[in-house]
Amino acid sequence: MKKYFIKIFLFSKIIFSSLAFCFSAFGANISIADATTPNEEPVSQTVVVFMSSAQSFDVEVDYETADGTATKNEDYLPSSGRLTFRPGETVKAISIAILDDNAAEKKETIIVELKNTSFGTLRDSRAFVYITDDDS
Repeated sequence: MKKYFIKIFLFSKIIFSSLAFCFSAFGANISIADATTPNEEPVSQTVVVFMSSAQSFDVEVDYETADGTATKNEDYLPSSGRLTFRPGETVKAISIAILDDNAAEKKETIIVELKNTSFGTLRDSRAFVYITDDDS
């Protein structure tokens, strides 16, 4: 009887640990923040991606830029890739190259989209980068 009790106890402990791992993995929310360039100069604009809680395993998310009112290769260089949050990390950065032009324009926007997350939930998957024009 004692032998079966120990087996059941160990089996239930494994199941509980597996469920706890799954719930903690999908409990981490991933978000991205908007950003604004101080002026339209050839700089790299940083966009911050953050996770609501640190995990004990890698969490990955893909990102990609897209035209809002800004035009790729004229106002910015398009960018895409994958961010990996290592165990214990909660903040990552995406760098977007801003290009200067001499045209007088209104404030322009770049869209940064998060997608295809592993072991996380996308809470806020879209950010806007605002390019402030410095030409009159």
